[in-house]
Amino acid sequence: MADKTMVNVAFPTELLQKIDAKARERYSSRSDYIRQTIVKSIERDGEDEFTPEVIAQMAEELDAHIKVKGFSDEDLTRMAKETRREIYAEQQRKDIRRS
Repeated sequence: MADKTMVNVAFPTELLQKIDAKARERYSSRSDYIRQTIVKSIERDGEDEFTPEVIAQMAEELDAHIKVKGFSDEDLTRMAKETRREIYAEQQRKDIRRS
């Protein structure tokens, strides 16, 4: 990424405050945090499977989200069950398409 182009992007104030907080948590600049987040999103778009790297990244993002939101153990259990159902349903759809 040696060649760079500067762009201007407008964010709602509340979102920008959240971005800045996340960047501070990671000891990163605002620009670096936004760049890294976009790169991760693009990389994930190409993922068809839950590789160990993808799972680790998801766990890291979830952990950060949990700290900010203050979820209870019951909330986490419910979210885990919902996520498992969604993953299972998506896998079923993929299996049906392959048939």
